[in-house]
Amino acid sequence: MKDEGKCGDRDFLQWDTVSMMSLLDIYMIFAYYSDAEKLENKIAEQKFDNNYVISKIKEIEGYHSSGLHWNLKELADLHFIADKIKYSYLRIEKKQK
Repeated sequence: MKDEGKCGDRDFLQWDTVSMMSLLDIYMIFAYYSDAEKLENKIAEQKFDNNYVISKIKEIEGYHSSGLHWNLKELADLHFIADKIKYSYLRIEKKQK
């Protein structure tokens, strides 16, 4: 997971990050924010969907392959959480208005 910090500076996950983490055998969790506060013209104090993160950690605990294989599987399955991400971010947006 990559957290944007208290001030909410926007950043993007890039392929070279995934590649490096995979080479280092680090298991990545592609998580999303379930809540945030407004700070000027951006969001800050972001909070991850903890239930989702915990479920992924438990999944990793039972995973019997390398970080590379996990990360490739997660990339292939990224579209499955797209609706959760969209719903969550729409909810955050409504809260900010």
